[in-house]
Amino acid sequence: MKVWVGVGVIGIGLLSLIGWRWKGEVAAAEELKQQQGARRGSTPAVEIARAETRAILDTIETVGTLESPFRARLSPRTAGRVVSIDVREGDLVSAGQVLVRVDPQELDAVVLQQRASVSESRARLAEAQARFASTESEVQTQISTQEAALSRARADLEKAERNQDAEIAAAEAAVDDASAQLVGAQAQLTNAAAEVRAAQADLANATARKNRVEELSKLGYVAAQDVEDASLQVESKRAALDVRNGQRASAEASITAARARKTSAEKRVSITKQSVATEIKLAKAAVAQAEAALAQARANRSRTPAFRQNLRALEAGVASADAELSQAASRRSDTELRAPFKGTVTERAIDPGSLATPGQSLVVIEAIDWLYVSASVPVESANKIAVGKAAEVRLDAYPDQVFNGTVDKVNRAADPQSRQVELKIKIQNLDGMLRPGAFAKVRVIVGRTDGATVVPAEAVRQVGDSATVMVVTDKDEIEERKVTTGGTDRGGIEILSGVQPGDRVVVLSYQAVKPGQKVNVAAERGAKK
Repeated sequence: MKVWVGVGVIGIGLLSLIGWRWKGEVAAAEELKQQQGARRGSTPAVEIARAETRAILDTIETVGTLESPFRARLSPRTAGRVVSIDVREGDLVSAGQVLVRVDPQELDAVVLQQRASVSESRARLAEAQARFASTESEVQTQISTQEAALSRARADLEKAERNQDAEIAAAEAAVDDASAQLVGAQAQLTNAAAEVRAAQADLANATARKNRVEELSKLGYVAAQDVEDASLQVESKRAALDVRNGQRASAEASITAARARKTSAEKRVSITKQSVATEIKLAKAAVAQAEAALAQARANRSRTPAFRQNLRALEAGVASADAELSQAASRRSDTELRAPFKGTVTERAIDPGSLATPGQSLVVIEAIDWLYVSASVPVESANKIAVGKAAEVRLDAYPDQVFNGTVDKVNRAADPQSRQVELKIKIQNLDGMLRPGAFAKVRVIVGRTDGATVVPAEAVRQVGDSATVMVVTDKDEIEERKVTTGGTDRGGIEILSGVQPGDRVVVLSYQAVKPGQKVNVAAERGAKK
């Protein structure tokens, strides 16, 4: 019985609470209806903005991460104990600065040993080069001497062959000359003999006449003077005969002399031919001897290839020793780890006294003078982005600051998983404010339209494929206009038609407004930039 009483009390309480709530809701609905009625009778208040003319930027927004363009992990190539490490995380380092030193004692000994090996190899090579130069000079001298001797012998042979015909011709010409002289002498002898015969005939005639004159004189037929004249004539003819006999004797002597000269000239021709032949034979023998001597001198060059091969082997030995020295010096230099570029230390993984092993990362350096923002955009947007495009970068650490950069890299291929194209934006970091690994918001400017008519985005109402704008006229009345929109940016929407610069457009209304309705301009603001 008590249970039922308790249940009844609870039920009554619930019914009372429900009734109280219902009365409150009815009263609130009545008050709202009264307020709406009051608003219907009042002028709506609106906030407006004026359409303005400015450049509108076509942008693509994405997010990315700051990255260092150069990141180096320094590790030794040889094992050894770390002697010193002079940097810690956050330290700035310059290019070439020594950061870590590994104990070099063992490698120093190797370098000294290789230097000694190089010196020894070079000494052997120098000695062989001197010996080769001496031998080569001697052989070349012999060859030059024999070449000169051969040239002289060939010149002598050529001279002998050239003079052969001339000397023989000269000797034969002497024979011809002697023969001509003999012929002349013989002709003179013939003439002298004829003149002797003529003189003998004249003397005989003169003698016969004298005899006749003497007989006639004895008979007294001629005078004594005629006898005397006849005697004189005989003497004259006898003297003429003596002259002619002398001329014949002289002609005979000339013949004898001419024959002797001809015989001598003929002998000289024979001797000249034999002499020239002997001279040519000797010249040919001298040429053959000079050629043989030159061939022997040149044969001495057969040793040159062996010398040269030996030199090449020694030169290869020097090169090998140099290479081993360079390798040892390189291993020695590897005990000093140097910064490959200017940057900051971002990681230190070892302390002095520890044993370093090849490939172990000891220090990490990153360049921060300028950074990359590594971001990605969809494939369809990537076609608008090209190297050199301007970009704006915002960081959560500096919300009120914009960092300007340029697109430096655009990947030619898209990620097959995300269908995104990676791009890298280069920004300067001269003051060191930016840190690799930070999150960044990126806006890439891919286009610009100058002189565009722009209204705030809140002023445009999009219904399906059409867009409208509520314009407040000079009479503070609402005029609904259909507009054609263009590009957009953070400051607003480009209006291609339907609105003119300076028109007042509704961006916020405290009540629904209709075309032709009178409104109260409560506030005015400009389009965001």
